[in-house]
Amino acid sequence: MKWRFVWLFPVLMLSFSCATTKLGEVWELEGYEGPPFERLMIVGLAQTPELRSDYENRFVDRLANERLLALASINMVPNVADIDRETVDAWVAEYALDAVFVTRVVNASRDVIYRPPTQYLYGRYGAWGASSYSGSVSETVKVSLETSVYDVKTGQLVYSVLSKTYNPKGGRAMFKAVIDLVVADLFERGYLKTKRR
Repeated sequence: MKWRFVWLFPVLMLSFSCATTKLGEVWELEGYEGPPFERLMIVGLAQTPELRSDYENRFVDRLANERLLALASINMVPNVADIDRETVDAWVAEYALDAVFVTRVVNASRDVIYRPPTQYLYGRYGAWGASSYSGSVSETVKVSLETSVYDVKTGQLVYSVLSKTYNPKGGRAMFKAVIDLVVADLFERGYLKTKRR
């Protein structure tokens, strides 16, 4: 079965204030009781090789800080469109992997709100003065990423979470925030094996 990756990381490198990232909906496979994962492959679906490399290697480094083995798929398969079931099976056999993480964009939007200028007159017929508002334009960018975890022994999707970032200050800052939140949630739910320091 050929994996077709449709949604790509958009190039949102604009600068905004008040960047926030939150985890939204979480889906878990009902009744799943597999052991915690400790050998992982990271796949980031990105518009450019640079973004894909940055995302995957940041995820790998974050998991390495937890003493877990993670590999960036871009180091094995430079073109994400070349990843298929046979490729994944070969990774599993060669590196004794127990999970594959896939992150994709599910939504990227920009909302612009325009408030027109206004003038208020006060006093009888405005005879004593006036105040005015010059108007404004505000912009909100929202990027939603979905991170899915597959148990390679069964081939089943066992966990999926949606993250939402508002007004990202750039891809790198957004990636770090998303990865930190996802990894913390995976540990809390028991999907990642805790290593003793």
